[in-house]
Amino acid sequence: MATSAWTAAWLPLLLQGQPAAAPYPPPPIVTVPLEQRLVVWRPGEVRCDGAAVAVSALRRPAPELRHLVPSAPLDATFAFAIDAHGRPHSIARSGPPGFAIGADLAPSLAASRFPAGAAHVRCAVTYSATGTSIAAADIADLVEYSIRQATGRLPREAWDRIAGSGNCFSPSRPQALVRVSPDHRAVPGTPGHIEWSALAFDIATAGAPTGIRVAHGTGNPAVERAAVEALSQWRFAEGERRGCLMPFARSAQNLPAPYQPTPSSNQQAAACGSDDRWLTPPRPTYPEAYRRRGIEGWARVTYDVAPWGQIGNVAVVEAQPSDDFGRQALSILRLARTKPSDQGATGCTELVRFVMEAEGKETAEPGEREAP
Repeated sequence: MATSAWTAAWLPLLLQGQPAAAPYPPPPIVTVPLEQRLVVWRPGEVRCDGAAVAVSALRRPAPELRHLVPSAPLDATFAFAIDAHGRPHSIARSGPPGFAIGADLAPSLAASRFPAGAAHVRCAVTYSATGTSIAAADIADLVEYSIRQATGRLPREAWDRIAGSGNCFSPSRPQALVRVSPDHRAVPGTPGHIEWSALAFDIATAGAPTGIRVAHGTGNPAVERAAVEALSQWRFAEGERRGCLMPFARSAQNLPAPYQPTPSSNQQAAACGSDDRWLTPPRPTYPEAYRRRGIEGWARVTYDVAPWGQIGNVAVVEAQPSDDFGRQALSILRLARTKPSDQGATGCTELVRFVMEAEGKETAEPGEREAP
């Protein structure tokens, strides 16, 4: 013990006059190159209150094209509830909000269906995926992405794989002289879900399609029949071609919100302003991933108004069918401004409805001014 104490006390003196030790070199910075990958999500088991529940139709999320670390695992967990009609609602992603990858996960869950009957609360599902290189991706996944193309255009390598060994796209695409689209009025749409069918075929010397067959798709018989009937009427410029592929997609039928909000009293209507109160009106913007699926929603937002018209203390009271509509409503109102007033107002409530007027057309506007 004495020796240890002596060493500790005299060590600084013994080191006097010795050359200073060289500093440790900084650790090397290791960078992992990012690669373009096709991300395909797969849902896990759906559980409510700790017990597994049956699924009627768990919609497939759209594949994504992303630059990722090759071995990076991806997962996302969602909490939600199921009403007595089997519709999911109150969907919220666990973890940090605004995660860029997986933009179609919550919309696909909102379009899913569970058996009708008793309602369920405290439900959860985890989606997982690993990115696959373009060279190893499934052809059907590449074809589906070519229809949606939500996160950029497919690279040439992907188109070469889709084309295969035929000569349909070599040296150039065959020129279509007659184009016929399927009659979508005769094909029932699926709420919140895009149905598609990719047809493989050859082209005879005279330019007529031959050997038409379904290669990939969502498996909807009505969509497949309509696609085959339409393609059989196409005509191409003369010249024999082999290994052609043509996708046809049926846009999603509009899907209303699972339930509509109950209007509340408007005791502070005068304080919060009249219908012409906006100096800079809210700019309607629809959540893109929900627009693609035709999914409608709403959000009730509270806010205060400063005497000079600036909006602050914006908060979401409720949003359906997912919290994405609440975040979108916040971004809409934060950029708005009312006309100046003497005192401003507190506790104002705005009901923002996101409505698809028709298939492919949408609106997002503050509809009802309310007060709690």
